[in-house]
Amino acid sequence: MVAIAADDRLAGMVTILTENPLAGVKAGRLERQRKLVVPHFPFIIVYVAEKERVRILRVLHTSRKIAGRYSQS
Repeated sequence: MVAIAADDRLAGMVTILTENPLAGVKAGRLERQRKLVVPHFPFIIVYVAEKERVRILRVLHTSRKIAGRYSQS
């Protein structure tokens, strides 16, 4: 059941990004790269807001050390 809830929450966050591509904060080395923290779940969505679409680069679990690379500059 937790997996289904996480999947539903991630799908909802993607909907938010399609409606508001700048919902996340700037993160990483690229100017257009952003991150969006998934509320109440240990996930971060790393994405690039492009002119016509949002490209999701990664969905990270916050316990992974790699998540620190996407901290706000």
